Amino acid sequence: MIRGLSFMIQAKGQHDATKIVKGVLSGLHHFFETKNEVAYTHKVKQLGQKYGSGEQVIAFCGHFSAGKSSLINQLAGEEILPSSPIPTSANLVRVKSGDEYAKVYFKKDTPWLYLPPYDYNTVKSHCLDGDEITEIEISRQSTILPEETVILDTPGIDSVDDAHRIATESAIHLADLVFYVMDYNHVQSGVNFLFTKDLQDAGKKVYLVVNQIDKHQETELSFTSFKESVLSSFRSWGVEPAGVFYTSLKNPEHPENQYRELETFIRSKAAEKSGLETSMIAAAAQLAEDFLQKEKESQSDERDILLNLISDRAHSGEESVSEKIARLEQALNENAKRMDTARSELDKEVSRILQNAYLMPFETRELAKDYLESVQPGFKVGFIFSAGKTNAEKKSRKEAFLNDVSEKTKQQAEWHLRELFLHTLKEKGIRNSELLDLAGSYRIPINESLIEKPVKKGALLSGDYVLTYTDELMAEIKKTARNQLSGFKRTYLDYLGEIAEEERVKVQQELDRLAQWQDAERRLSALNKAISNTKQRLDEILQGEGALDGSSPEWLFHQGEENLKIIRDGLTPENKPVEVEDVHKKLPAKSTSPEKMGTIKADLPDRLRQAAEIVSGLPGFNHLAAELRERAGKLENRKYTAALFGAFSAGKSSFANALMGKKVLPVSPNPTTAAICGIKPVDDTHPHGTVVVKMKDQTSLLADVNQALKGFAREVSSFDEALDTIRDLEHHSFQGDTVEKANLSFLHAFKRGFENERTNIGKLIEAEYEQFSEFVSKEEKSCFAEWIDLYYDCPFTRKGITLVDTPGADSINARHTEVAFNYIKNADAILFVTYYNHAFSRADREFLIQLGRVKEVFELDKMFFMINAIDLAKDESEKDLVVSYVKGQLEQYGIRNPALHTVSSLLGLKEKEGADAGTDTGIPLFEDTFYRFISEGLAKMAFASAEEELIRVSKRIDSLLQSASEDRSKAAENISRLKDQQGRMKDFLQSQSSAQLKKRVVQEAEELVHYCKQRVFLRFNDFFRESFNPAVLNGRGGTVKKALHSALEDLLDSLGHDLAQEMRATALRIERFVSISMNEQKDGLEKDLATMCEGLSFSETKLPEPEGLGFSAAFANTDRSIFSKQLSLFKNPKDFFEKNGKRAMQEQLQAVLSTEADSYLNEQSERLAAYGSRLAEEAFTTIIEDALEQAEDFISSLQELFGGGLDVQQLQDSLNEMTLLLK
Repeated sequence: MIRGLSFMIQAKGQHDATKIVKGVLSGLHHFFETKNEVAYTHKVKQLGQKYGSGEQVIAFCGHFSAGKSSLINQLAGEEILPSSPIPTSANLVRVKSGDEYAKVYFKKDTPWLYLPPYDYNTVKSHCLDGDEITEIEISRQSTILPEETVILDTPGIDSVDDAHRIATESAIHLADLVFYVMDYNHVQSGVNFLFTKDLQDAGKKVYLVVNQIDKHQETELSFTSFKESVLSSFRSWGVEPAGVFYTSLKNPEHPENQYRELETFIRSKAAEKSGLETSMIAAAAQLAEDFLQKEKESQSDERDILLNLISDRAHSGEESVSEKIARLEQALNENAKRMDTARSELDKEVSRILQNAYLMPFETRELAKDYLESVQPGFKVGFIFSAGKTNAEKKSRKEAFLNDVSEKTKQQAEWHLRELFLHTLKEKGIRNSELLDLAGSYRIPINESLIEKPVKKGALLSGDYVLTYTDELMAEIKKTARNQLSGFKRTYLDYLGEIAEEERVKVQQELDRLAQWQDAERRLSALNKAISNTKQRLDEILQGEGALDGSSPEWLFHQGEENLKIIRDGLTPENKPVEVEDVHKKLPAKSTSPEKMGTIKADLPDRLRQAAEIVSGLPGFNHLAAELRERAGKLENRKYTAALFGAFSAGKSSFANALMGKKVLPVSPNPTTAAICGIKPVDDTHPHGTVVVKMKDQTSLLADVNQALKGFAREVSSFDEALDTIRDLEHHSFQGDTVEKANLSFLHAFKRGFENERTNIGKLIEAEYEQFSEFVSKEEKSCFAEWIDLYYDCPFTRKGITLVDTPGADSINARHTEVAFNYIKNADAILFVTYYNHAFSRADREFLIQLGRVKEVFELDKMFFMINAIDLAKDESEKDLVVSYVKGQLEQYGIRNPALHTVSSLLGLKEKEGADAGTDTGIPLFEDTFYRFISEGLAKMAFASAEEELIRVSKRIDSLLQSASEDRSKAAENISRLKDQQGRMKDFLQSQSSAQLKKRVVQEAEELVHYCKQRVFLRFNDFFRESFNPAVLNGRGGTVKKALHSALEDLLDSLGHDLAQEMRATALRIERFVSISMNEQKDGLEKDLATMCEGLSFSETKLPEPEGLGFSAAFANTDRSIFSKQLSLFKNPKDFFEKNGKRAMQEQLQAVLSTEADSYLNEQSERLAAYGSRLAEEAFTTIIEDALEQAEDFISSLQELFGGGLDVQQLQDSLNEMTLLLK
């Protein structure tokens, strides 16, 4: 429809085209105004004013420091916007050619209008103020921008500030042309793909600008390959850019520089005034589409409820709902009559049976006659002894009649009634045992009183009397029969009543459900009709049926009067210059060259061995001699590990290559290091160039696959199942989520590489040096590798240093977080690399915060921070500005007094390869500082400890000599005293308990964990803002519900990760606490034992290495349904971000998560307390055992001395030799 209208605009003359556009905008304005849609009305007003001005708007979007401002300055032909390698434009800036002025729009104050003459630097400084200022408009006469063209510089898209979102959204809404600018090294950032996809979904043509291509190194990757990777990456996210430009402002003569083509393209587009109408119609159509989508979203909750009702309906087949309702209502009416019908039917059948019962046939009437005769007055039998005979006859006749009546009743009534009851139950499908018993046991009792009752005293026997009697008797029998069935009847009808009630309830529920379904259908139809009507009206407006009276209000297309505060002569103060501390001021004046590193006290290992030989022959010195030899070996073979960290494209691999002096690791602007890679010193079994790869075992590989599948709600238990699932996911509709894309990339790499690597799973394999780069950088190989070691001979590794290059801080592998922390904890040095003009990413920030948490725990400050690519600085002032910015960021993350270095890895490598770098690369200065840290920091501690041990050994020999000077006659007494001391020391040591120490550890753990929650929840506002941000909850594409759940997952991940990181840092503090406490315990024991035995001292006790305690992220298993109430507070983006919806949800989510966090921390606190207690117990046991052994050795040597087994001259010679070693 829009395409047809655009064609019609192009086909008509300018006057008609103008009329169409104005009609469309007028119609939209009226439509939104009548619906009280203030925001949409304002946007149409903006479009109208833009169209009335005739201006074309060209928007530049992109990351902080991607070079947007610099490109705009170049296009304008002058330095209008502040440009810097650190974040600059913090608000929306409009630049155009025209009369000299600048407008500054504040969040809360009246706009300022700067009129010439004014201090332009003041206006530029406003561009950096994103807290108070929302928008700046700068008009310059001297600019070479095309007339009637506005260039928009937007805040960095990586901002999570709501005001920045509104400003950027406004820019995109008004833009006729959109350029998305990226740094050459940051093309592969997921936020680039998400934002451009969002632009594309919003109906905008997106042109990509890959800036700063002067960073490209053809030797590392051909530019053709790089360009192919750019297009394929964006296409894999469903983004089809309208064009791509590769630019460099630093090197205009770069052979691939397309800046001139970009400039020509922009000017040609600006000159196409005929395209303005088409652009306006497209913008109007997008507004209409956004509004329609918003309306659908506003119905989404109600729609979901209605659709659930409809989907749950219980009707199928040919019968319509109305027919089923009629049938059920009829059934309900019939059910209501069921009791009466059943009672009537039963009574009718009983009456029929009793009526047809032939109870008094001829022979029975004859017996009745005989019975009646016997009860007549004067009845007697015989003349002699007649009384006895008469009574016997009476009894006989009565019994005969009674038995016959009883039998006839059974045959004619009882049996038939019993059969009726049982048949009725069967017919009704009733299997109730009580009813069946009542029916089966039905009896009509016939007794003497029954037959006596109808007898009339004094009546004369006659035929009429007999007939009257038998009729009355039958009536009594039938009455009794009816009375006897009352129990069955009552129970039967009660039972039927219960069944009828159950059926009535069931039918009524079904009727209610169908009524709800009918209502849901009606309501859903009404919703659809509302949307349909809205769409129809919007379509009519967009088709040119806009203005109700055929006219357009002119005020809609003109800028209204503004209330402005006029500023002249630069009355506002300029920004003060930034004070920058010289990063190298703290460096010591002395330096140690790499060649000299390690020569400090190089003879110490030999002296330790000589000392071991000296004392090995002395009684009680065997333990000491073994310790001295062990120390000597460690000093000679001392090894150090330096762990290299940083986000991808920060230049980690380039920096590693500069340290090695050769291109060892592959370098690319695309993410490379996907596995943990160690560059190690060569040894006897691993010559130069040896590559050893530890392949993941089946368990860990499946765990990685399932971690990636988790986002798709899939789980597998075998590799075959994994491959089938991945094939199935190839048909999955990609939703444009960064994590989802990264997981898909991993899964596809797994599938591609599985056949080649399946036989190597779980193995330790050796590879050729030529294969090294593939294992490091190709994901289809690296995803199978646990770690990769390269044995490489160079000056760096000859110092015994292993460099571990880790995956980027933004690695998706969950296990890398734990691995990274272990390197932070155990590595001798930590090297963190950031890029010169890249702001710290979210992943960088979280990693650096973790470094800040643990920095003070380490005995030495082992952290070094590199700003790479310092050669990009145009002068010293800019370099100082970047150093100051990075230093401030690090301190903000808790890293005080960071050891910060500026380096150029690229030029540093060239310098080592013999080329002239042309500038200070910073690499030699860093190496000098780093090697001094190794030699004068780490090594010095080990050497100092060894020297102290030599002194202690010498003092112990001297102590023995002093004891030897005592009176020999007291030898027996001394030996007895030693035995007593030995017993007392043993008893003392064995009486020591770790209970108090463990109690202190538990208390320390509880206190530390308490503060963990406080620190994490102080950041809750930041986590919430980043997760529930405008870029995610933009209301487009009908995916707000999914976006909400995605935002919730991101919040839970961030908060859960931070809690786990806090716990890791806390576990490290507990380990440190135990270590310090044990050393204090050892010092105390030594003092106590010294009072028992003069001269006793202890060598250093090596405590057991803590095995570490792993922590999973919090909230991983939290039931997500507990957040339904909080998520339901989201109505629409406007309500959420511009009203109070965001705060309400944040407060309620925080309350729920606070409780969940308590549960997590309580559990982890118990684990941590148990871990700390175990560490304390193990360390305590080690100290006691070591103290016992050393005390035994000391006593043993004294006993030998007093017993005459130790030559005093030998002791003197040993002391003399030790004295020489110490000189």
